[in-house]
Amino acid sequence: MLMRKVPVCKPEGRLAVASQDQSQATMVLVWDEPHLKALLRISRYPFNLIAHPPWYSWIAARGGLSAVYNYLRTCTLPEELHRLLETILAHPYAQAELYADKLFISRRTYFRQLDELVQALLPHINAWVIPSSGRRYFNVPVPLTPMIGADKAVETISALLLRPEVRLATLIGPGGIGKTRLAIEVAWRIKECFEAGVCFVSLSSVEDERLLVIQIAHSLGVETAGSQPLLELLKVTLRELQLLLILDNFEQLIQAGPLVTELLEAAPYLKVLVTSREMLNVYGEHLFEVPLLPLPELKRPLPVEQVRQSPAVRLFVERAQALDQNFALTEENASIIAEICHRLDGLPLALELAAAQVHLLGLSQIHSQLRHPLTLLQGGPRDKPARHQALRDTIA
Repeated sequence: MLMRKVPVCKPEGRLAVASQDQSQATMVLVWDEPHLKALLRISRYPFNLIAHPPWYSWIAARGGLSAVYNYLRTCTLPEELHRLLETILAHPYAQAELYADKLFISRRTYFRQLDELVQALLPHINAWVIPSSGRRYFNVPVPLTPMIGADKAVETISALLLRPEVRLATLIGPGGIGKTRLAIEVAWRIKECFEAGVCFVSLSSVEDERLLVIQIAHSLGVETAGSQPLLELLKVTLRELQLLLILDNFEQLIQAGPLVTELLEAAPYLKVLVTSREMLNVYGEHLFEVPLLPLPELKRPLPVEQVRQSPAVRLFVERAQALDQNFALTEENASIIAEICHRLDGLPLALELAAAQVHLLGLSQIHSQLRHPLTLLQGGPRDKPARHQALRDTIA
């Protein structure tokens, strides 16, 4: 049977890849003595040795640290080495004296047994591969405009999702703050870290919790077969997939949060990224609060270059220039643009809707009409959902 090759994101360190014939596993020699000791949390081998590729993606592909430690416990070892392994796992980062005392052996014997244990485990752990289903998904929308001011957020969320112990992450924030756009950017950034790819599920038109399973199954191409419930078919499909599942606009289905946990429990290699206006409030959820765009200082006179550095201003100017090629940030308009961005609190959707009025109204008129922002901030792109065409609909 053809076996899975461990996915690697921007590999660091050396990988020895041994290709074998079609009837055997493809082995990727990820582990050496220092990194295995870091995995076992031996003193003087900090865990951050394996906190970057390829080790964390290897661990994530196998269901996280607990699953890896349970696998090591099943390896065939002499009784004395098995006792040593259990003692080490039970007391991470302890001194050699503690292990020796627990096992009633000398420090010298402990170090000898530790070396034997590492040498015995290396062939087992490097030979542990996962059967591949051969499936790969990637239906993430292609961004039509560059993302502005969110590089740090993208990096933070990507790193969060690639931590072995993180299975579920939720991006929360008010409407119009850019949760969906951020999730899309993250998906494109780390898509190669998931062997089965990324499946993007839009829930913007789904308001009935009972339709959640149907929407996810449809996105994955899962159809009912016979009398087997669709949820069970979905679990079977996901069970062997190392996949990132993005559930976008989950807030209207928030009571269905436990279903996400149910899928994660059934599929050990699955990770889920949710966008929502509120947390799912389920066990194992990791939250990331999406920030507003940083704003410029308000002082006069305001240097153009200082204003230009603000992500909120850059977004406003870029969207305005898309509709009016002659529009530019200048010494004369820098202050009023900064004030407009402050009036809109750095909310990306509000900035885009205001910038869309530049070719119709002057900056002064936009600024004065922001006393009644719900009237001004409308007329967004027709190909966007209603909630992205007017701030009033976003709030509704």
